[in-house]
Amino acid sequence: DRRDNAIENTKEALFRNKSGHCFLLATCPSGRQTPALPVPTQIQTCAQAAAWLAGDDPKKPRRRIMART
Repeated sequence: DRRDNAIENTKEALFRNKSGHCFLLATCPSGRQTPALPVPTQIQTCAQAAAWLAGDDPKKPRRRIMART
């Protein structure tokens, strides 16, 4: 899977290596780095990988907290 992430200003791709490990590749906005972030093998899309890395768990209900500072 590939996508342009307009929010983070990155290009992302989901990559699986020969041993079956899965990584989210995301270009740094400066274009100087491309980290390979490991994600679970059941991840199918860049959006799912980004959500997993952010700590979102689809099996648990999400709490939306709104507050003023």
